[in-house]
This record gives sequence, C-alpha cells and structure tokens, in this order.
Amino acid sequence: MANATVGDVGIPESTRRAPTWPRDSRPASGTTGIDLDSLFILHKGNLAVIHEAQAVIADAVQEIVRVQCSYVERFLADAKAALLGRETVRPGATLVRSASTAKEVVELAVAAQTRVGDLLTRLARANLDEVRLLTR
Repeated sequence: MANATVGDVGIPESTRRAPTWPRDSRPASGTTGIDLDSLFILHKGNLAVIHEAQAVIADAVQEIVRVQCSYVERFLADAKAALLGRETVRPGATLVRSASTAKEVVELAVAAQTRVGDLLTRLARANLDEVRLLTR
C-alpha cells in the first residue's frame, strides 16, 4: 500500500479492474429475419411524408399571415382615414371584416390540419403493413 493512490485506498483488488459491459444478447442483424434495407427504405419514405407535412403546415402559416396582414393593413387604412376625418367610423363594417378574416383563418388552419392528418394516417397504415411484411 505504499504505492497506493487516493483512489485505491480501501478498494478490494477484484473491483479495481476496468468495468466490462455485458455482451449484447441479441442475435446478429442477419439472423433477426428483418430486412434492414427495406427498413431503411421505409424510414426514407417516413421522412419524405414528414417533409411533405411540414411543407403543408408552412404553406398554411404563410397564407394565414398573408390574410392577417391584409386585414391589419385595411384596418390601419380605415383608422387613418377616420382620424383624418375623411371617413366616418363604421364599427359594424370593421366587426364584419374581422369576423370574415377569422373565418378564413380557421378554414385555412382546418384544411391544413386535415391534410396533415390524412398524410400521417396513411403513413401509419403503410408503416404497419410494411412492418407486418418485414417480420414474416
């Protein structure tokens, strides 16, 4: 113990070895019965569908922002005209315009959600069918 380091004090000799990890008890990939090439092709297809879903959502967000910006621009133009005395304030018209804008935004959002939901539903069904085929 004359040459012992701080970490060695009180540690039995049998536990000073480097830890060993238990061996993987799974069979090698060639013997599992799953075709890895098909699995990777399936994964690439999944990524393509997710990319398409992201594009649908991005397009919907762009369209919603365009509709809302148009509404805000019209609202500001009406407010400026009212402040300068060129036009009288018409709260009813503003309310109708805001309701129609809200309706359009909701329709755009629901359409995008429906499209993405359909994509993901088809993806899930295709994945289940493919996994069934891969495990046979």
